[in-house]
Amino acid sequence: MLSSMSNVLVATCQSISDNLLCLLVLLLSILRSRKYLNRHLWDDEGPAGEDNRTLQSAGQRDEAGKAKAED
Repeated sequence: MLSSMSNVLVATCQSISDNLLCLLVLLLSILRSRKYLNRHLWDDEGPAGEDNRTLQSAGQRDEAGKAKAED
């Protein structure tokens, strides 16, 4: 009787630890994929893969050139 209860307890603990391990791996993979997506898709690229940093600096240069031309 005690032996079978012990076996059930051990099996339950192993099942719980397996499930927790699977959840941890899933969580880490989700966080990693979000980090990858944020860094490579939405960080500095526009909708067509244009680099917003380049476009923004080009726009600033154009505005600075217009301001100098007006002076």
